Amino acid sequence: PFNADALRSGSWANALGIALSYDPKVIQAVATAITVHAKEAPECESTPRLSPETGRIDVPAEKPDQYFETHPQVERTEGLEGWRAIVAETAAAPKLAHMMGASAIAPFVHALGVKSHTFSVTGAAQRGKTQGLRVAAGIWGNSIEEGNAGSLFGPWNLSHMALPQLLGELGMLPIYRDEGGLAKMSKQQWAQIIYSVSEGVSRARTDLRAGRASIGAPWHGILFTTSNARLTEGIDSGENQGIPRRVVELDAPITADAEQALRLINSDPTKPRGLLNGCYGHLGLLITETIDTAKASHYLRAAHELRPLPEGDVADVARMLLAHLAGSLMIDDLLGAGDQLAQSNLSGMDEYLAEWAAPETEAERLKSWNPNAGLS
Repeated sequence: PFNADALRSGSWANALGIALSYDPKVIQAVATAITVHAKEAPECESTPRLSPETGRIDVPAEKPDQYFETHPQVERTEGLEGWRAIVAETAAAPKLAHMMGASAIAPFVHALGVKSHTFSVTGAAQRGKTQGLRVAAGIWGNSIEEGNAGSLFGPWNLSHMALPQLLGELGMLPIYRDEGGLAKMSKQQWAQIIYSVSEGVSRARTDLRAGRASIGAPWHGILFTTSNARLTEGIDSGENQGIPRRVVELDAPITADAEQALRLINSDPTKPRGLLNGCYGHLGLLITETIDTAKASHYLRAAHELRPLPEGDVADVARMLLAHLAGSLMIDDLLGAGDQLAQSNLSGMDEYLAEWAAPETEAERLKSWNPNAGLS
């Protein structure tokens, strides 16, 4: 956004890469034309949101780039068959099932009373991190094209200052960023991002009519990221001790093996097309057409029935994981896949929560070693 000073100076043209004369009269004339047009142009909502009337995702006519794109030669029926095949693949890849469930439920987390959060996948190269991220992003659009970095999927080429602006334009849609090391951010800057994501990121807008900035509606959702090193390492204590409860952090590998990764994503024309290469975007469009907040709440209640919310410190993390499980139940239901994705997700979820369980006391360790300990 540009304020009145930017219009008067002509600096807006540099930011947009537009050639503008240095003649002050030209700059003034263009600024006047922009201001007049802004007063007369009808306002329209260009940010995706949950409709207060229907509870469904309102997709604006001008969609964010990559979102809701589908393969031009693949119809809905074929696209959903591709997603059923991907769900079947997750039987051997529970972490991929987890990522898919989280991705599907992401636009609804705020409406469900679940905090917005960060989903981080970490590990060395060639461990399926990027493939998993592409599959999760592919629910909502085109995450396939190499070099096609856009709002949906791309490398970490954003600064910690630019991220809120992009998120604000997405409303509540999830975003997927690969290779966190490219961001060149300090640990404290990562902590700032994690906290701001969990509280709802807002973007500044410039009102050309009044010549002043205002704060737009916040973004609520899930930020997905990958990196080689654990995101929370070094920012999980002291003033940042709340960070681990705002991040779900999975360790790679995400796919079962290299062969599965190629079955999921393969753009080599000399080999069979990857499943995601043909089906991207179709599942997200189906979600926008059929899922409202009431149905999302139904899936969340079902998730809580499968795994009741535990007590103690682990509860905050469990709320996020149960929302992700709700997303898996949603996908299974929409695709008629039984409980394949949910069951795969559950196995990984139980393992994740076990790592958060409080360590045994000395008495508990003795009792587990000797069942008669403590009995009179």
